[in-house]
Amino acid sequence: MRAKERLPRKHYSPEFKMELVRLALEEEGSIAALARKHDVNDNLLFKWIRLWQREGRVCRPRKNSSSLPALIPVQLQAGSSLPTFELPSCSPPATCHIKCRGGEITLT
Repeated sequence: MRAKERLPRKHYSPEFKMELVRLALEEEGSIAALARKHDVNDNLLFKWIRLWQREGRVCRPRKNSSSLPALIPVQLQAGSSLPTFELPSCSPPATCHIKCRGGEITLT
């Protein structure tokens, strides 16, 4: 059995969406029939109507390029050096001697 091939998703202009929403809200009759008449999935038309009623628009706003991360040019000056760090001085290792009833142990 072969998997179904997906058709490319249709894209509708905001003007087309707004016109269908206007027709659906102004005219009497079936919204599903109106959607089929214009070759649009009826659930999609209902979604556009809900968007219009809730948010006053038929399209979700697109992400603009200014909200995307961008690379910022950085210029390094010649002759600048990295800060120098001194290594901490090492003291002799500490030891711990533990005596118990059963014996004793030394940790270094």
